[in-house]
Order: sequence, then structure tokens, then C-alpha cells
Amino acid sequence: MKFQLNLFGKSKRPYSEVTGKKEELQTGSEPMLPMLEWCEILSGQVEPITLKGEFKTFDVASFFMGKFPVTYAQFQTFIDAPDGFHNPEWWRDLDVTEGHRGRPGEQKWKIDNHPRDNVSWYDAVSFCRWLGSKLKSRVYLPTESQRWRALQGGDDRQYPWGEAFYSSRCNTKEGGINRTTPVDKYPQGASPFGVMDMSGNLWELGLASDSLSAETLNEKAVVFGGAWKFPAEAARVDTISWVGLDVRADIAGFRCVRLK
Repeated sequence: MKFQLNLFGKSKRPYSEVTGKKEELQTGSEPMLPMLEWCEILSGQVEPITLKGEFKTFDVASFFMGKFPVTYAQFQTFIDAPDGFHNPEWWRDLDVTEGHRGRPGEQKWKIDNHPRDNVSWYDAVSFCRWLGSKLKSRVYLPTESQRWRALQGGDDRQYPWGEAFYSSRCNTKEGGINRTTPVDKYPQGASPFGVMDMSGNLWELGLASDSLSAETLNEKAVVFGGAWKFPAEAARVDTISWVGLDVRADIAGFRCVRLK
């Protein structure tokens, strides 16, 4: 299922308890990173369609996924931290211009509990590196298989809550809201593992390779989940798209995963 936005393609086709971990980081004199919660995703198998149109089975090891997308308030902490956004360490080996890493994108809806928009793949990777240094753990963007596992649990559902679409469980074009919403607005839209906001609101940046060795696809980043201005089909698990690595748009954000 393809959704090309001139910036912005396709993929296709696994239960359990919710384990929420809440962590608040104190980084010296910096403000705390608010509402950082993790859901434990248990190991299992998924069988998506690859970008070549082939079914392939992936064994997904257990990991933690952010319960919510990264919010405006959380990303602002990264921007404001003395060792955050402007630290060259988080940008090393990224083919990004000085202008891009010198100034973050402008948030469209500056509301603390809304997802952070206007972030590029480079911005998201840098945030993950910074956060990983604070947690002393590997933090990165989700792979497609990790997303499938976190969304589906142990069945073939197309949406986090089941097979049928309900506009009351996510923020897509059908709801007519025409903007982002708080990341915790739709508790009835949670996945089997308790992950929230996986369909709609903002497309979420991810990794194109499940080996984690090839993080991008032809210099483009994959995005998952649809967004507030896209129809229900874009919010299905078997729909992905792609975006240029340096593109900042008000329809794209991200969430993090971390190793156990």
C-alpha cells in the first residue's frame, strides 16, 4: 500500500501483557525528561511483506518500545540540554549539513503532550543517541519487524486494537480533527503490549533494515502508521512510506526503542 507525498511506500503481515516502565531522567541542572514510559515487547515472529514484495519471517528478540511517540516537551529537553541537540557527538557519521544540525525544525503545534513534528530522520537518530547516553542503553528507531511485533502481538491484526478500523481509536483524516492530538488521547487504541498512538497522529520514522546494519533505503528513511491528514488505509500495519533523511514535515515524528 503506497502513500507518496513527494517526500514520502509498502509492506505486509503476531500477544501478551503490558509492562510499563516509567523513567524520569535528571540530567544535572537540566529539566527532567517528562513522561518517558516503556512497554516490554516479548520475543516472537512476524511475517511482513518485504519491499521486494516477498513474505519473509523474522524472529524478533524482546525489547522495549516507547509507550508514546516522543512529545514536543521531551524533544525540547533535548534541544535545551547543554549536551543535547548542539553536541556534535550525536551527529557524527551522519551526512547532514551544518545548517540542519545547527537549528532544529519549528514545531507546528507547540503543546507539551503532542507528538514532536518537523523532525528529520537525522534529528531522531541524534535524539536516540543522546537518550541512550543518559540511560546507558542502546536506544534507536524501530525496525519494521519490531513495529509489527509491537502492534500485532500474536495475531494478524491490521490496527493496534484489531482488524476493523474505528475513527474513535486514532487520529486520521476520518476523524476530521485536522491537527495532531495528545499522544495519550486514544487509550482504546493501544496495542496488545500497551503501546499507544501507533496508528495515525504522525507518521513515525524508523529503520529500513532489520539487521540494523543498513539503516536507510537508498538515502530515504521509512515511515510507519499514517497521520492526521491521511486516510485509514495509511494507518494499517501493512502500509509504509518513505521520506528523505533531511526532510522535516508537520506530518512526521518518531518514537524510540531500547534493548533490554
